[in-house]
Amino acid sequence: MNPLSPGSQIGRFRLEALALSQLRSPNVARVYDFGKDDKHGLYLVMELIDGVALDPGKLGRVLLGHEVLRAARALLSGLAEAHASRLVHRDIKPANVVVPNGIAGLGELKLLDFGIAQSEHRAIMESLLTPKDGRTIGTPAYMAPELLTGGASSPASDVYAAGLVLYELLGHTLLFPDRPARDQLKARTEGDPALAVRVPSPLDEILGRMLARDPERRFIDAGEALSELVNMETAPIEIAELVPQPPASVPPSRRRSMPPPSYSRPTLGTMRMSRLDADPLGALRTTLHALDLPMIEALARRERGTEIGRKHFAQAHAN
Repeated sequence: MNPLSPGSQIGRFRLEALALSQLRSPNVARVYDFGKDDKHGLYLVMELIDGVALDPGKLGRVLLGHEVLRAARALLSGLAEAHASRLVHRDIKPANVVVPNGIAGLGELKLLDFGIAQSEHRAIMESLLTPKDGRTIGTPAYMAPELLTGGASSPASDVYAAGLVLYELLGHTLLFPDRPARDQLKARTEGDPALAVRVPSPLDEILGRMLARDPERRFIDAGEALSELVNMETAPIEIAELVPQPPASVPPSRRRSMPPPSYSRPTLGTMRMSRLDADPLGALRTTLHALDLPMIEALARRERGTEIGRKHFAQAHAN
């Protein structure tokens, strides 16, 4: 076989390296050059990124819901362009996502290490889990259920791995807390994780589909997941729905025992701030989970429409 033919190792590498070099997403590490030499073999010349892995331990703390949404948008944006170019990453994990400037740089995170990426048309011809040399490709801890049972990789399996990375940013170590650590991989192949209690809305809706056991119920690729996330972020918000309703008339002697007011936000799916925690820190955490970036941005847009808001906006940009 001609070593430069598309079916050869070098030929496949050249095709993938060329595809990677054409990706222009700000959330994918740039590939500047590629080739082969006698001393080092196949090589890629990539963008140098100074940052830390997308991992709570490296970032310094677990993230709040709206911070995970910001990371999700950046991660899915980079992965969506790769999928649109018919590239499957196959090894998404925290170490392969670099965040510059710590938590402040979540929106500028970079997806890297496509060294084992594979075009979709070649995925049909090869087994990704058990190649001819017997090595396992990818990281089992972040593999989708279908890969753990010997199935083929796809954009949907990348979506699963990305969902697991985002889920762990909330500080959770086990996807199935009712199962021991040694059974976590097996549990993925047997059922869907229950996220409603552990993941704040609307993040639970996105992660629920990303982490579905059946790839047919998952987002087909990162582009579809990104579209759903953007639609959720731009959903209309009725400010009046966030205003607590006054309780019915109650004798003064009984008012102290009244529970705090309930808040709801039905326009963003199932999001709820039910009863606030009696503990001040717990109540603050619940509130911060609910006040995600889309709502804050919507409030900012509304304020710009007022006379005072326009003045403050003009002053901020003048400075």
